[in-house]
Amino acid sequence: MINILKNQQNILYVCPSTEWGTRERMVLSDILSLREIGHNTFLYCVEGSLLHLKAKEKNIDCIFCKMKGERINLLLWPKTGLKYYLHKLNITLVHCYELNFLWPLAFYLRSLPKVPLIFTFNHEIKKFYKKIWFGSLLKRVDLFLLPVSHIYENVLSYLDIPARRIEFTGMNLSYPCLEDYEIEVIKESINLSGKECWVIGASVSGKTKQLESLLQLVQAVKYLNSIEFNKPVKLILFSGRKWEEFELYPKISEMIEQENLGDMILLRDSFGPELYLDYIHLWITLSTFEMIEDFSAYALMKQIPLLAPRRSGVRDIFSKHGRVGESFMAGDGRELRIKIREILEGYGDYLRKIEESKGQISQFFQEGNYLESLFKNYNRVLNRRLRYFQ
Repeated sequence: MINILKNQQNILYVCPSTEWGTRERMVLSDILSLREIGHNTFLYCVEGSLLHLKAKEKNIDCIFCKMKGERINLLLWPKTGLKYYLHKLNITLVHCYELNFLWPLAFYLRSLPKVPLIFTFNHEIKKFYKKIWFGSLLKRVDLFLLPVSHIYENVLSYLDIPARRIEFTGMNLSYPCLEDYEIEVIKESINLSGKECWVIGASVSGKTKQLESLLQLVQAVKYLNSIEFNKPVKLILFSGRKWEEFELYPKISEMIEQENLGDMILLRDSFGPELYLDYIHLWITLSTFEMIEDFSAYALMKQIPLLAPRRSGVRDIFSKHGRVGESFMAGDGRELRIKIREILEGYGDYLRKIEESKGQISQFFQEGNYLESLFKNYNRVLNRRLRYFQ
């Protein structure tokens, strides 16, 4: 019998993504957790992507994909190199996070019946995969992991898989403890020198497709300050790498400089957003492709109202826990501005609702249970394959 805490495994994590979001941060966290207890871990990623650069900082072994996460058909599968790496590295467990690459993995792993295949969802599925061809490949997937329960209906609607192969893992939320000097650095970096102001936080991926929503957010903050709102409004934009390296930095910096927004728009990359949450009053999600952003979960757990694009995951949170935030139509700058003002003007009401729902929110995100659930599921699929194919 295999014990994931005692028996060393060679684990391949597949995430050839050029984005930087919840999924990519989850991959890094999973790899570090398994490497810490002695397993050999490998990350299949896009060379030069932010995920690769972050993995390199952590000395994670990376193997590269040149497909850049685009949709790939059957003729392109050999170019992924997955079949070669599965044999060369003697992989004993595969954990995939990218749906486009689940199909070649499921196909190649049919010749390796002892190797389990796990898939983690966090993105909304928008295409049906219920044809016989997809069904035969989905049978090779041992387990589908969902960070939160509201993804469940979306998965069953588009994929023909039995409910018994779906598990809820929760989100791997942890709050670092800060030293006093770090707290002072953070306070100084957002210019909180005893001044009363509203502080809004948002995380950006740095892609040009996010530019429009980012500019709308900047304009909303500019508008609130121009009408002499009840308190000045500051916006902190967080990134995973240096701002100067982002595609959209020139346009953002030009706008800030031309309209003298330097005092109200702050660009930060030295600390993670979760470290600033004690000083943020409103968290705004700009991502439209994730079911739930991890920083949004951090914010709600820290009793900070949430403003997010209107999609199924966000609607589910508000329907279950009440008015703990608001949603807006992605791309609608006017509604974004109205919702920000609405939350800040009725801030006490939102805080009271979050306080009332605190226990339910913690249970919803299954705080603190993620690693225990991950290890249990790894044990489960490894031992099942061992019994059937030894």
